[in-house]
This record gives sequence, structure tokens and C-alpha cells, in this order.
Amino acid sequence: MGQYWLPVDLSKREFIDPCKLDAGLKLREQAGSWPGTGTALVVLCAAMPVSRGGGDLRPHPAVGRWAGDRVALVGDYAEDSDLPAEFQASSIYKKCRSGEWTDVTEMVLEVLEREFGSRMAGNGLPRAVRTLAPDMVVVGSGGAEDPS
Repeated sequence: MGQYWLPVDLSKREFIDPCKLDAGLKLREQAGSWPGTGTALVVLCAAMPVSRGGGDLRPHPAVGRWAGDRVALVGDYAEDSDLPAEFQASSIYKKCRSGEWTDVTEMVLEVLEREFGSRMAGNGLPRAVRTLAPDMVVVGSGGAEDPS
């Protein structure tokens, strides 16, 4: 089926939900979405407490929220050995989904919608996932003889 991934702030115990950013949960789906997971990480990780020049994002509590923190992409198949032992990597995805960790996606959505003029579903379901990565691809000629 494939592994599902969440960007997490290990220091603050926060995460962003890629589905709310119109991306899928697989790495390829997140890498190919715009604006999506990558853009959200730029917003969260910018070491920029205030705007300092042309092209900067306007101040918002999400801008720079994760700057300087320990941030990782953690999958639902993670094993404890994937990160330093203190983080217990195998439990992080479940903790995010159960509400033990804080979802800051809505905060980031405010910035993405304001700065990029995009409107996203923001309701836990993607408006449109344009780059789904299939779990399996069946190739064949519908029962005809094998061309090889």
C-alpha cells in the first residue's frame, strides 16, 4: 500500500497534515504538490521573526514557528531506529493521528492562502490530488499473448 508520511516538529510535538494542503500522504505526492508540504515547511522553518526585505512573507505566527527545532518526515511504518531513541519514532505517526501531537496545518494554511492567493480545502480532504502515486500498476494487453 505504501508508507504515509507526516512532517513533524519533534521539539514542539506538532505536525502538518499534507491532505489539508491538497497533497497526498506519500512522499512523491507531497513533493509534487503546489503549494503544499514543501511550501508549508518553508513557512514554518524560516528563521525570520520579521520581514526584512523584498519578497519576504508578512509576519504571522506560523512564519518561523519551527525555525531551529528538530524537524523530520516520519512515516506510519517508522521504526524506533529511524531517529534517536529519545523520539520513539515508531509511535510518532499514531500520536499525531490520535491528537496527542498538535496539528498546526490550519495556521500554515492562513499564510499559504494569504501569500499565494490559493484556496485549499483545509478540511482534512484534498480538493484535488493531482499526482497520486499508485500502489500498483497493472500493465498488459487484457489477456492477449505476451509480446516478449
